[in-house]
Parts: sequence; structure tokens; C-alpha cells
Amino acid sequence: MTMLVLKQIEIKKEVFTVVTEHLIFLGQKTLSLLKEVKNRKELHLPLIVNFVLLIICIALWKEQASAPNEAATAKLALLKTKPALKSKPLHTVVSVAPQKKKPLTTASKSSDSRKTFDTFKEVLAHRESGGNYRIVNTLGYLGKYQFGASTLHTLGIYNTKSFLGSPELQEIAFVYNVARNKWILRNEIRNFRGQRVNGVLITESGIIAAAHLSGPGNVKKYLRSRGGNNAKDAYGTSLQNYMESFGGYNISFIPAVQNPRL
Repeated sequence: MTMLVLKQIEIKKEVFTVVTEHLIFLGQKTLSLLKEVKNRKELHLPLIVNFVLLIICIALWKEQASAPNEAATAKLALLKTKPALKSKPLHTVVSVAPQKKKPLTTASKSSDSRKTFDTFKEVLAHRESGGNYRIVNTLGYLGKYQFGASTLHTLGIYNTKSFLGSPELQEIAFVYNVARNKWILRNEIRNFRGQRVNGVLITESGIIAAAHLSGPGNVKKYLRSRGGNNAKDAYGTSLQNYMESFGGYNISFIPAVQNPRL
């Protein structure tokens, strides 16, 4: 399954390259014809044909621009998480008031020496909701990972009742949102990883966790201000706290995806 999806992605990359090359060629040819058409009437028909081909090529290029559909790669991550879903019971729906989130202790941060993506998401989920798939807080944040409705809409999820009743969908949504935030913050990950801001070592997983808490826009402001804009959520938890608490996990196999939708 993995090799098949990766092969499909590689084919899409090749198609995208070919379409791009034709687009450049047709663009140059169209400009050349436009320069000559004033003096040579017989060039009108070739220009029209070339222009039509250029439009078709642009349409194909736009379709392929989101390819390779890296959301398919993100789905591969779910193959590693789905077996765990069977053993996780659903809790009753509850409404809870915002409570201050306690920082992770040194012991809890170092208890898992592997620092895998599975560990990352489970520790983050415990911090967000205690791992409860059915929880809804009084601010309307939903499920195990406490998603806001606007983020779910961005991922293509509109039925919150179905979302709360589906552990599998919540796990998929988390992977997709990580992939989406990786894309939005790709420059920040590249430029700030390994640096220290306010004494905190910046890592990819720390950036993504902070984006989950406060949104990628606030993470950009925090990093570009060298820690000056340290946003807090309704619980009073700072972006910097998440940056530090969830730093150092290996989440590299989740791809950066421009617009993943379910």
C-alpha cells in the first residue's frame, strides 16, 4: 500500500514537471506571436490556437499545482494509528469550563525516550482533553484534540456531532491539521529550527504544537518578534509553553500539505 501511494505521487510529480515545461514553452511562443501579429495577418490563426492551448495548459497546471496530492501521503500516517483506535473507549459527552493547563514536568517530558509522532499526539491530546474523544468545553472546542469549528471547516469537516462520535475521524483530522500547519509554517520551521528564542530551543514539533494551541499566524508573530508576541489561549497557556513542552519529537514523516481536505 505504501509503495503504491508513493509511486502514484511520483507519477504526479512527473506529470506536473511536463505540464510546467509545456506551459513555459507555450507562454514564450504566445509572446513571440503577439510581437509579430501586427505585421502578418496569417499569424492570427496560429496565435488563437496557441492561446487556446496555453489556457488549457494553465488549467492543467493549476490542477497539478496541488499535486502530488500529499494528503495521500498524510493518510499513510493513519495506517500506524488506526489499530490503536479499537482499544480506546468513547466517553460520554461533557461540557467543561476552561481550566488552566499545567505545564509538563521534566519527568513527563522525558518518560518516552523515543519521542515518536504517536507519543507526540497522545501527550498533546492528554494536555488538551485528557484523551477524551467526546469532550466539548464551554468555548465550543471539540474532541480529543480540542478542535475549533473554523479549523474543522478548513479541513472539510462540518458535522460536529459526527466528528465527536468518530475517533477515527478525529485522528485523521489531527494528522491533516499537522500537515496543513507544516505547510503554512514551512519557512519558520526552516529558518528558526535549532535556534533559541527566550531560552527555548525551537524544534519542528514545538512549532506545530504551538500552532495547534494558538494558530499558525500567532506562531509566525512569536518567532519573527523573537518571542515578543507570546499569545495565550483562554486557559492562560502561552504559546511559548507549548513550544517548550512539546519540543524534540520526531514528526518528520508527516508531509507539509498546502490544502488537505477530508
